[in-house]
Amino acid sequence: MGKTRPADRSDKKSRQRYRKKHVHKPHHGKGTPDDLLREAAVLFEESQYDRALGFAQRALSRLRKFQASDAPQTLLPALLQIAQTLLEIGDTDAAFQHFAEAVKIDPKGEKIGADPFLWLAQLSATGGNDSITWFEQGLVVLKREMLVLDESAGDTDLLQYALQEKKEKASDALCSMVEVYMTDLSFDPEAENICDSLITEALLLSPDSPSTLQTLASVRISQLKNDDAKTALRRSLELWRDLPPGNSSIPDFPTRISLSRLLMEVEMETEAQKVLETLVQEDDQSVEAWYLGGWCQYLQTKKASDSASQARDWLRHSLTLYKLQDYEDQKLYDHAVELVAALDVELGGPVDDEDEWQDDSDTTEGDVEMEESEISLPM
Repeated sequence: MGKTRPADRSDKKSRQRYRKKHVHKPHHGKGTPDDLLREAAVLFEESQYDRALGFAQRALSRLRKFQASDAPQTLLPALLQIAQTLLEIGDTDAAFQHFAEAVKIDPKGEKIGADPFLWLAQLSATGGNDSITWFEQGLVVLKREMLVLDESAGDTDLLQYALQEKKEKASDALCSMVEVYMTDLSFDPEAENICDSLITEALLLSPDSPSTLQTLASVRISQLKNDDAKTALRRSLELWRDLPPGNSSIPDFPTRISLSRLLMEVEMETEAQKVLETLVQEDDQSVEAWYLGGWCQYLQTKKASDSASQARDWLRHSLTLYKLQDYEDQKLYDHAVELVAALDVELGGPVDDEDEWQDDSDTTEGDVEMEESEISLPM
């Protein structure tokens, strides 16, 4: 179950392809703060994050010097641009500080909207009740915005689209709160009741959201109601599994990774494997997708399936990618090695190059491509 992503991000591969064709040549930091922020926004869209950060920071510095004391709200565009850029760079602590300054200036979210509150909920170092507080503040903003849209004159498609977008974002936030109560706050004696209340509200807002239905399934699994969980997962799959590749209604990669785990947890391995086969076709460098596919096929071997050899291939490939990428998930690695060892016994011994991901020898991308060609995938 993934956390809500308050602001949509463009596909990075598409942006990189665009950048190769249209390289923006920025000015040298001259101009007004608005000019600098426009430059930062262009560079951000071109994935030139370090340069974008420099322009946005210069804009903020000038605003602090000349305008902040009389009109602190003038800092907001620069603070938010810097925070978003820092997220892309990976400096989450600094991003948190800039979002926090923004909400201190605009505590009701009248200028900045709900996104900074939702990001603060996710980035909170303490999590737990602190995250819940930020989520609740973000939801107050979203509900106010939904009320305004709902009461707006006219019933245009644009208004309906904007309203639905707000509902989906609120539903995602409620699902993220469920996750907090199922993890950080699981000790709370009211956690189960709170989760039921939150997921009910989320479904009222967005009943046809695959991620919301997955959260419902997760709650039902925790309550040992696996039949109810299976029903929710089937509903989630039915919403998008027959759509053509690239359709915007198909859940994002992390959401489908979470879906495959849930399907495996309720013994729906066939459905899980179909999801995972699609995922490795979309991103053949995903360690987690290859690992889960191997594990899923391993589980199927326990149900009289003849997929043991293929399961081992997938797991070994995940370990090869793990080494190549310096991937950091020791539990995943240990479990994959354990499964390969069990399959070696079942299949009568290891393959000749079994130790290629266990020793210090170099593995190249060419090696990985050759290995992929030996692993059968559906066309």
